[in-house]
Amino acid sequence: TSPGGALAGHGIVILGGPGAAEAAMVAPVLAALPGAVDMVGKLSLPEAAALLSRASLYIGNDSGLMHLAAAAGAPTLGLFGPTNAEEYAPSGPHARVVEADRHVSPPGATELERLARMDALPMERALAAATALLSPVPVA
Repeated sequence: TSPGGALAGHGIVILGGPGAAEAAMVAPVLAALPGAVDMVGKLSLPEAAALLSRASLYIGNDSGLMHLAAAAGAPTLGLFGPTNAEEYAPSGPHARVVEADRHVSPPGATELERLARMDALPMERALAAATALLSPVPVA
């Protein structure tokens, strides 16, 4: 099952790499999405590509899986915080990005403090982009 609203009715599969560190990072996501299928660390890259080629939508951060999803032809929404979306955006006709809001740093801020954070990424923009990617494109 999935969250309500525009994404209702779509099953959710969570992908990630192998290892305890990856599983620990994904645990809060799985807890927030009861019913999601946990495939973290369970697929080889060719298996992940095959799954992604059949996906209705991929949503993820700037990662290898995001680029694999776009290459496999899945509508792909890349979520960007501190990394540069202009440089690292997924490519393809069905790829979009949503960037976290940049903020004005106080004088003397460290480089890390100047970076946009993922928690500054507006959920409304991500949902709108995901909904647009799920919408059928009219045929001319």
